Amino acid sequence: AASTASTHLGIPPHAAHKVCSPSDAVSLISAGDTICISGFVGQGSPDLILKALADRYEREWREGVKAGFAENGRVGDLTVLFGGGPGDWDSKGLNYL
Repeated sequence: AASTASTHLGIPPHAAHKVCSPSDAVSLISAGDTICISGFVGQGSPDLILKALADRYEREWREGVKAGFAENGRVGDLTVLFGGGPGDWDSKGLNYL
């Protein structure tokens, strides 16, 4: 007999407390940090996190320029490690940065 149980794909309850928004995730990154990004071309690239990081950098850069300084404890001067070029060479993945 065929199974009638449905498959639930989601965050397991025991790991739900580890999940946060992309903006919360990038708030943990400081100037001078090294970040490692996975993915290969468009597969598995953390686009939402990379987009949030780019948005944060642009926002902080604009605020810094308005205040008369470009870098002062803001996200920047990052070292980015990656293996297979996450992105599509157009508008996804590392192209946000």
